[in-house]
Amino acid sequence: MSNQYYKFNEKMQIKDPLRVFFLCGSAFTKNDPNDKRNVLKSYIESLNINYKVIILEEHFVFGKMRSGYLSYDHIFMKNLKDIELLTGLFSDKIIILHESISTAAELGMFSSNKDLFKKTCILTPDYFAVEEEKVSNFIRLAFLNSRTPEESVKRITYYPKTNKNIVSNVRTEYHTYFPQNKIKGNLALNINSFIMKDYKEVFEITFKKQKFSKAYTDDSIISYNYNKSELNLNFPIKIIRILLVTIFSLDEFRVKIRSSIAIKDAVSALEDEFKSILKNTLSEIEATDFKNHKLIIGIKDNNIPFRNVIGYFLYTLQAIGMVKLPSDKSKKFIISPIFKILYDNNLIKQIKPSKFTGLL
Repeated sequence: MSNQYYKFNEKMQIKDPLRVFFLCGSAFTKNDPNDKRNVLKSYIESLNINYKVIILEEHFVFGKMRSGYLSYDHIFMKNLKDIELLTGLFSDKIIILHESISTAAELGMFSSNKDLFKKTCILTPDYFAVEEEKVSNFIRLAFLNSRTPEESVKRITYYPKTNKNIVSNVRTEYHTYFPQNKIKGNLALNINSFIMKDYKEVFEITFKKQKFSKAYTDDSIISYNYNKSELNLNFPIKIIRILLVTIFSLDEFRVKIRSSIAIKDAVSALEDEFKSILKNTLSEIEATDFKNHKLIIGIKDNNIPFRNVIGYFLYTLQAIGMVKLPSDKSKKFIISPIFKILYDNNLIKQIKPSKFTGLL
């Protein structure tokens, strides 16, 4: 591999081609074409080639890795709450198919983070169709309150096809489906409106030195500060996702990560490359050599260790079909040809040789 050095641009005009949608909620059956999440996934991904949907149960399990699934244990993710929060942070929108107490708990969990809450929507069946109001008074007053619209979550009601399941003389359960297994009419319009709400096709990212060691809250700013031994950076999670995707545009890096024979090797390859480029970037901005500084990366409003974030990012890439991670059956890291659509950009530049860069 050639000994070349790269940096991110200090200010970057970005047209992010990748949009990720997280579908969670009601019970999921992977191979059932009637399953509402399968139907909604097909609809969303049909809208645009760069729209990708994540359904956790479709790809991931706890414990030992099974055929066709990745294990959270391989990237040290033991807690479903952290997994769902991190998936939500990596996603552009979250849609909860709300029909039970457990899905209400997911709504409560996402509401604890304002960045997640504002991009969350609940999809609920019509009251008369299922003879039951799925939205409790607490949810209505806490999350759908018209008196505080800025703190309310989007609700979309649909009119389902139902199957009755008579449990007893006094209780009937309804299994709900989208009519004809299609998203159309007002439901399609409402989902499309939610998907496009607050969407910015082009936005700017910039590195900015912190004042008084306090990170900036703006989602377009990468905050940083440093001392004699440490370099600290604080990232909004969406920027992390964009910059990690960008690294795959480097020919040398693709060669390196393709040589990974285990998931941990792929995680280390991406983590090392990202940190190296960040040090080069800040060295150029500050005219200071940070090669021997300890790099500490924080994620805005989240305490998940950065290596776990890298691991889960690679899991996400596999879930949306961009890469294939090494496994016991295949000791190869495979990059899909269609991934180039997402990582072909100009956010990284090669550092030209100079007296200063020769120190890096």
